[in-house]
Amino acid sequence: MRSHEPADYQCPVCVVIAGGDTEISGPDNIVYRDAHTIAMVAPHWPNPTTGNLLVAPTSHIENLYAADDQTTAALAITCRLMATTLLDATNCEGVSIRQNNEPSGGQSMWHLHTHVIPRWDGDGLDRSTLDMHLVTPTSQRSHVELIRATLARNDV
Repeated sequence: MRSHEPADYQCPVCVVIAGGDTEISGPDNIVYRDAHTIAMVAPHWPNPTTGNLLVAPTSHIENLYAADDQTTAALAITCRLMATTLLDATNCEGVSIRQNNEPSGGQSMWHLHTHVIPRWDGDGLDRSTLDMHLVTPTSQRSHVELIRATLARNDV
């Protein structure tokens, strides 16, 4: 398994879960907790939205690759609960759920977590510098074959 977590990493999520304070968060930010997950108000909110929540497993897991099925399911269930709660609490017009893995995928904290972000029409959060383009059916088929072969090789 690939890991980017430094050997001496002091996990801020684990500190908060244990009841401690970090420079940017603490147990007072926790809005929900069950046997497998925790949800807290995030210390960073993507501009221009407000009210980003983080959902994380209560056990230290670096990224999605290392999570077992029970943890993954528990995260999805808590994300759904937080999304519906944000709809009711903030009267937002939608919710985005984002989960990043490894530095190139946007991960900067080495504890698996998912962002649950309230959204409003025109908030601009979806603007991207990516140049999206239509992929030909031939290119799509090539990718289908690559992914299916990898799944088969891994007995999935």
